Amino acid sequence: KQELARLNEALAEMDRRKDSFIAILAHELRNPLAPVRTCVDLIREEPEKPLSPKLLEILDRQTSVLARLVDDLLDLSRIKADKIELRPEPLDLLDVVEAAIITTQPALEERGHTLNLEAPSTPIGVVADSIRLTQVLCNLMANASRYTPPGGHILVECGIDEGNACVRVIDNGIGIPPELQETIFHMFVQERVRSDGSGGLGLGLALSRRLMDMHHGTIAVSSGGR
Repeated sequence: KQELARLNEALAEMDRRKDSFIAILAHELRNPLAPVRTCVDLIREEPEKPLSPKLLEILDRQTSVLARLVDDLLDLSRIKADKIELRPEPLDLLDVVEAAIITTQPALEERGHTLNLEAPSTPIGVVADSIRLTQVLCNLMANASRYTPPGGHILVECGIDEGNACVRVIDNGIGIPPELQETIFHMFVQERVRSDGSGGLGLGLALSRRLMDMHHGTIAVSSGGR
């Protein structure tokens, strides 16, 4: 009976998370859709007048946000259906880290963050899918940026720890409450508390954990709390 009660509670909790997730997903989709709709209305009203560079930049940024949300949703559904196939190959881990930094740089600059990389001068050989591993690191850096106030600092360490290739993403952001650290890599877990609208869908870290599991690697979080 105790086991049945525990399973029922777990199912109820997952149901609550899904309800919360759907509500936040609707909000996250509406945010970028609003400026896209504005641009469409402007084009319809004045078809001969080109959009200003500022509006084009907004349109580009918001469509990128929409594309990222949809990509994350598709990736998670593919993983759950066992439809993602890794293409591992010998790599230098530092090349993957640098590719992730380049991809994340625009978002870091937008929030005024400083990013430093600490890595050895010699290659760190790994066998991995470079695209998926880059995706994991991008998710971690984006998460660090999202919860670090503008002007903050992010440090990326790349090296070998007890014989294993290792990457650490360290930030001086707001911290993570102890109760959230236990579930942060679960699906539909998010903390939408930022006044600037950041918070995310709770997909990126869940996706990262699934991809690391597929690589037979590990992913973990450490924070002193708020």
